[in-house]
Amino acid sequence: MPKTIGCILARQEDCLSNTSHLFPRIARNLAGRPLIEWVVRRTSESQHLAEVVVVVPDSHCEEAVHAHIPASAKLLVSSQADEAKQLLDAAEATRANAVVHVQNSSPLLDPALLDRLVLAGRNDASKTACISYTSRQAGSQLHSKLGLVAEWYQTAALRRATKAKRPAAGLLDFFLQNADEYALRFLSLPAELDRNDFRLAVRAPEDWHHAEEIVEALGNDGLDWQRIASLLDSQPVMLQRMAQLNLEFDRRMNR
Repeated sequence: MPKTIGCILARQEDCLSNTSHLFPRIARNLAGRPLIEWVVRRTSESQHLAEVVVVVPDSHCEEAVHAHIPASAKLLVSSQADEAKQLLDAAEATRANAVVHVQNSSPLLDPALLDRLVLAGRNDASKTACISYTSRQAGSQLHSKLGLVAEWYQTAALRRATKAKRPAAGLLDFFLQNADEYALRFLSLPAELDRNDFRLAVRAPEDWHHAEEIVEALGNDGLDWQRIASLLDSQPVMLQRMAQLNLEFDRRMNR
């Protein structure tokens, strides 16, 4: 059976103290837990990942992250600056056939949606390079905004991608732009999530407040995507602001 790991990349800037709150972004508390711990625990709730790996760029970041993740997660230092090479380092270190890339800004990642991705990859592991959720509303930046899903990459495809000339755009964009060379597969989002006014990735200051309100309302054990979607439907002011933040995000990405 193909081995699939979950991989979270902690960038150098995520491990540096921010003067606005005096500790690293990944260590900032969300409902009493550091952000990185949330992401690791939500990823670990997958029933079909062999293990979870957090990749850090150096020993300083390793020290900052180590104190905030569960002992069950593996910590790996990779000096590679390139996203594809970091994911490949994790795959090779664990002898994994595939890697699921989880954004470190996704504390509300949904394990059920993650498992659906892993199972799709398991069925197509030998022939598919990349599997992603698709959205009519959010486009290729879905993962950076929605914060509930991830991306699946075949290790062999990552190895090939590291040897190709790639622009500064993200790894998923590279595969999308080269779909004639790589076999891609797309999973449809649940209809309730396929909209442009949901934003659960924690990046901007307001994202923290939204996430805190959601966790406070639903509790740690009620954070499945169905309950989150239902709650947001009853919060028109929050949805309006999420839509505006997504629009601003798209404008920055398209400059």
